[in-house]
Amino acid sequence: MNKTFNSTLGLCLVLLASVSVDAKAWRGIVPLHSTRKDVERILGISKDPCKCIYKTATEVITVDYARQTCHQNANGWNIPPDTVVTISVSATTPPLFSDLKIDERKYTQTRDLHTTTIYYFSEEDGITFQVSDDGTVGTIVYGPSSSDSKLRCRQVAEANSKRFEPVFDEYGDIAFNDEKARLDNFAAQLNHFTDLVGYIVTYSVRRTSTEALNRSRRARNYLVRVRRVPADQVIVIQGGCRDGLTTELYILPRSSPLPRPQSYGCK
Repeated sequence: MNKTFNSTLGLCLVLLASVSVDAKAWRGIVPLHSTRKDVERILGISKDPCKCIYKTATEVITVDYARQTCHQNANGWNIPPDTVVTISVSATTPPLFSDLKIDERKYTQTRDLHTTTIYYFSEEDGITFQVSDDGTVGTIVYGPSSSDSKLRCRQVAEANSKRFEPVFDEYGDIAFNDEKARLDNFAAQLNHFTDLVGYIVTYSVRRTSTEALNRSRRARNYLVRVRRVPADQVIVIQGGCRDGLTTELYILPRSSPLPRPQSYGCK
């Protein structure tokens, strides 16, 4: 790597250390519009196997890219593969939420049912702050803004479009390679914040089905054996039944109660 590239990358990382909460983009990266090439031009090529996680001395940056078409995921986005969907930024020294001087009137506040965490979500800007009970910001997620709702694969009911669930990730019956990309993001957070626990909650279509349990065990094995997440940081929970095979991923403090599964549609 030449000195010019090192200097450019170093300058970018200095810029990343500060947080801008007024712009819908993050350091020039705009969800649903920027591509992997745009990200790599700014941050370089990720050294992580998923090519989506960047670790610096001050933060962990996770970029989630589009992988599925509207036919595969009707609740996704009508954008080309390798388009940025979200950018998650977690600082090693979390800032105080009060120091960010944001206008809280623009944000919907949602308290996690399982922890004391409060999520501040701006539908207009697509920005979410995860704030712990001591007032520090654990993660900032930059996602699609309301102006891009036209890019959804299908019209989402008004009630659902305004909901914000404090779940790290949720997906259905997807291919294992696609699931591993989701698990890579999950593992990056768990490996970086060792005082947290990751929960894999799976739901099957039928009461007697073992498919969901088998998939959750496969996910746990991947996290522990491949991504090297400590075994005591990953817990599997059988959630019951849903209308379709579903996996939910949670990241919670060790002292928090376990996630409470919501089962329905059992056959």
